[in-house]
Amino acid sequence: MNRIALVLLFALAPLSARAADDPWVGEWVFPTVNGLPLRDEDGKTIMKWSTSAGKVIGENKEWVTIRHSQGTGPYEGYVLKKEVVKLADAPGFYTDKIRANEKDSWAWGRRAEAWTLKGEHDNAIKDYDEAIRLDPSAHAYNSRGYGLGAKKEYDKAIKDYDEAIRLDPTFVFAFNNRGIAWRAKKEYDKAIKDYDEAIRLDPKFGGAFNNRGAAWSGKSEYDKAIKDLTEAIRLDPTFGVAFYGRGVAWHVKSEYDKAIKDYDEAIRLDPTFVFAFNNRGTAWSAKKDYDKAIADYTEAIRLDPKYVNAFYSKACCYALQGKTELAIDNLGKLLELGFSNFKHMETNSALDSIRKDPRYKKLIEKYMK
Repeated sequence: MNRIALVLLFALAPLSARAADDPWVGEWVFPTVNGLPLRDEDGKTIMKWSTSAGKVIGENKEWVTIRHSQGTGPYEGYVLKKEVVKLADAPGFYTDKIRANEKDSWAWGRRAEAWTLKGEHDNAIKDYDEAIRLDPSAHAYNSRGYGLGAKKEYDKAIKDYDEAIRLDPTFVFAFNNRGIAWRAKKEYDKAIKDYDEAIRLDPKFGGAFNNRGAAWSGKSEYDKAIKDLTEAIRLDPTFGVAFYGRGVAWHVKSEYDKAIKDYDEAIRLDPTFVFAFNNRGTAWSAKKDYDKAIADYTEAIRLDPKYVNAFYSKACCYALQGKTELAIDNLGKLLELGFSNFKHMETNSALDSIRKDPRYKKLIEKYMK
């Protein structure tokens, strides 16, 4: 079998980055006050930002452009640099707020979110617990559900979303988030039911269309997935993850040109989108344009030097081109990173041209020990 890895990834909102060399661009940031105005280009308030970290997608001397997914976002707008705190500094910033007022449930919740993004999930849950003790609201339960979902404790997350919905049966975001948890458990029909309700409550909620599209893909119903993802893109033409997800659906249907076009757009919206580079590489490879595939895998590796899928696929492309030394070199790097699916390597037809080479055999023997 000639299998080169295709990565499926669906998320709530795209992580945009328009100028990766800017010191602020690509950073997660948090509001320094509850209800920070997010402004448009004319300075008019778009909405009041309180929860959900924002990703910086542009900056100038005093301002940053951010994108966040509070409520039924994503929203995109402008804030002053002095009005936000970067992720690295967020736990300390909110700790100072908590010391000043231990009953500030908003500060507890935001510190919890910062812990979650830093991967410190136990600290996050402790803070979410305290936020709920101080304010047992639907929003507080929804937030803890988010933290539990990040820990992959999906059953506990679903219980919190259940409680959020009990407290507020119109809480669109809780239905959407519960759908994400069901989808993570591969309970696609339950996920779709929750996304249906989120969309009924807010027909303009692009995130729910994106996520329902992901659930349809999970059920291998790619035409339905494409329909939902196209609607998500119509509602928000800057929704990079929706372009990526639709690219995956086209890809699985062997519509490689359409897939590449969508991956192109996902990469334009986020030049650091590793999975989009990887999958565009697999599409080029399927079209036997191995040079373009290798260029995409190389960029994916530059962005994530431990990305084993890209090393493996790059090795396959070199083998298919008859470039044995380069293929073996990439396989070596792959194995150094801990890849151990030797059975796949032994049955993948893309590697047929190098399998009898003594260097290949020596490499396999070294890492099979």
